[in-house]
Amino acid sequence: MAYDHKHRTATDTGVLYEFSSAQQLLSDFFNEVNKRMEGDEK
Repeated sequence: MAYDHKHRTATDTGVLYEFSSAQQLLSDFFNEVNKRMEGDEK
């Protein structure tokens, strides 16, 4: 398993994120972007 981190807000220090492939990393990233963009539209 590979590890990275992600930030939930602009000021947090980040939380551990585990992923198994570059494809999963990108998929998770874009899913999170889409969720946040949909939340901003409401």
